[in-house]
Amino acid sequence: MLMIKILLFLWLVNFTPPLLAFFLDDKLARPLDFGKRFKDGKPLLGPNKTWRGLISAVAAGSLLALLFGFPLWIGFSAALLSMTGDLISSFTKRRFAKPSGKNFPVLDQFFEGALPFIVLTPHFQLGLLESTVLIFLFCLGAYIGSVFYKSILMEEPSPWYPRKLKAKTRFKEISSCSPDFRYFYPLIHFEEAVYYHRIIKCFFRITGLYKSGKKNALNIGIVHKLVTLPRLPEEFNNLNIIYFSDLHIDGLEELVPEINRILKKETPDICIFGGDLRMSSYGDYSTCLNLFSKIILKIKSRYGIYAVLGNHDCLEMIPVMENMGIRVLLNDSVKIEKNGQSIYLVGVDDPHYYNCANVEMASSDIPRDAFKIFLCHSPEVYQEAEQAGMDLYLCGHTHAGQVQLPKIGPVFTHSRSPRSIAHGFWKLGDMQGYTSSGVGVSGVTVRFLTRGEILSLTLIK
Repeated sequence: MLMIKILLFLWLVNFTPPLLAFFLDDKLARPLDFGKRFKDGKPLLGPNKTWRGLISAVAAGSLLALLFGFPLWIGFSAALLSMTGDLISSFTKRRFAKPSGKNFPVLDQFFEGALPFIVLTPHFQLGLLESTVLIFLFCLGAYIGSVFYKSILMEEPSPWYPRKLKAKTRFKEISSCSPDFRYFYPLIHFEEAVYYHRIIKCFFRITGLYKSGKKNALNIGIVHKLVTLPRLPEEFNNLNIIYFSDLHIDGLEELVPEINRILKKETPDICIFGGDLRMSSYGDYSTCLNLFSKIILKIKSRYGIYAVLGNHDCLEMIPVMENMGIRVLLNDSVKIEKNGQSIYLVGVDDPHYYNCANVEMASSDIPRDAFKIFLCHSPEVYQEAEQAGMDLYLCGHTHAGQVQLPKIGPVFTHSRSPRSIAHGFWKLGDMQGYTSSGVGVSGVTVRFLTRGEILSLTLIK
């Protein structure tokens, strides 16, 4: 029992710095070496060794000592020695020009696992064999944990993704999209797996509202709107855009023929999909892609079909969507030209769940005075978009609340933005916006006092 406690103690002490990095990102992460370099010209320790990590690990060691029944000084000393070993490893790796944050078996684990036994071995009267076994087991467990954190969570998800994801975001992507996590989905996505699919759906069935709510959800239509945009180039006057989002198509497959019936009558200049193909925020996405392909085949668009990702979508969907002829905008833009004049479509990644929207990156190659249509799954970066000089902001995500109450409005909008921009037209400064109620439904397949919509938007000067 003592050996298990010591092993857990050492693992938890060393797990504390990356755990804080996972949740806090770069907050309070000041480098221990203050960015200084050794006489060989290489970093002393590197940016991954921070005061936050050192202090948190020593504090964790002190608290864990009390929890495991060790003397406080043992917990403090062992944690400090373990961190000292970690710094020795980093210093050594820098001398050999090994990059910070990369895995190096044995060297990464040995010193931080062995040095604590300077105090642990005599205090607990451990034998040489016991200490050796514990160091070996620590190194093995620490290496496995390091591989998961550095080689999976800290790696780029795809070579074509425009920037590296943070560990927390990468974990969300893996836990939502990787089939290896399928047994853990109900735990990681408890709200959706239990709250929506069990409690809320059960409520609508018990109250007898589910049948009528589903009927409402299937009653979608096309909404024709005009929007006056003074900066619109003359050549693009009367430009027609078909915008539809939030299909969640594998949750309500009956929508497919109705969507196709509506789109068959439309011949837009530009077609835009605003994200959220999948019903669930986790699990299989092949069904929704297959259904989506049946819809895309019906679309005829003069300047092409474009899309952004939503909080229910996976990066792995992009190659399939592009094979359908869709240009997916991931924090980038596309220029559309006509007779010497141009407009830009600026699309960002999901700002809601993955927090990967980067307005600055998406608009970095666009002239400030250019006419810009901003595409985002949700309205949550409306202030950044306005500051970047966008003319029109198109989004969805809110479903207009999906379920509204008389005189009150949406019960929830699931958006970190004002309720005043949860549906329909809105304005901020010189930027106009439209938040669609979406086509499908999320969570539970019902609507009340809202209607699914496909937006036909005509731009006039």
